[in-house]
Amino acid sequence: MNKWLKSLSFIFYIAFVVSLAVDNAFCQTSVFANTKLENAYALDKLAIENVNQGKFGQAESLYLQSLSIKEDVLGKESLDVAYTANDLAILYMDNHKYQQAADLYKRSLHIKAKILGEKHPEYANSLANLAQLYFNQNNFSEAASLFEQSMAIRESTLSPLSPIISQNANNLANVYFILGKDKEAFALMKKSLSITAKNLAPTNIFVSTKLSKLALDSDHFSNPELLYERLIAIEEDFLGSNHPAIEASLNSLSKIKKYRHK
Repeated sequence: MNKWLKSLSFIFYIAFVVSLAVDNAFCQTSVFANTKLENAYALDKLAIENVNQGKFGQAESLYLQSLSIKEDVLGKESLDVAYTANDLAILYMDNHKYQQAADLYKRSLHIKAKILGEKHPEYANSLANLAQLYFNQNNFSEAASLFEQSMAIRESTLSPLSPIISQNANNLANVYFILGKDKEAFALMKKSLSITAKNLAPTNIFVSTKLSKLALDSDHFSNPELLYERLIAIEEDFLGSNHPAIEASLNSLSKIKKYRHK
């Protein structure tokens, strides 16, 4: 009997030692994985710094390294992978590498749909990003469809005064003007201007009043050119002529003039 108990105790001892070894190995693996992820996040931050400095080649390399680490640690269909794919896609789009950008935007969209669902604001963000890419490529019908989808999601999930809704309305209006849907486009611009005016009212009543007046006057415009010219003048007074928002408005106006009704 004593021999049997000793034998049993020895078996329990071996099992205990093995379990400690497994736990230790798991902890070491977990620590290693966390360290790799910390490195990936550091690479993301460094990539952003390089983007801000105009070092796009370095930023691309850093994002690719981060993406590879996240795929290895978290799996190829994790949200972190989707976010990094999206950031890299933005970099490619800004540098006119449209096919590479499209592939990454679609990948990010697929992952977000699978994890978050197709009614989530993050899914809407990816739709809008892909829509902007199509707009840049002059694929206006596809751009309109995706901007419409992102608008619907955002209006159902975000505050009515969200700046994101204002921007979405502005982007969709740009496409509608080009497609000749002036009535819908002016309504969207009025919505965008009204939201921005209300958000600015507590801090800059002067600009807010100008935007509100422009929103009301837009009911009487027969073409978008006067609307954009007045909007750009207000933006320049408020932001300065070198602000990126001015460049975006000028680019929109230029594209509308070039492709409108074609």
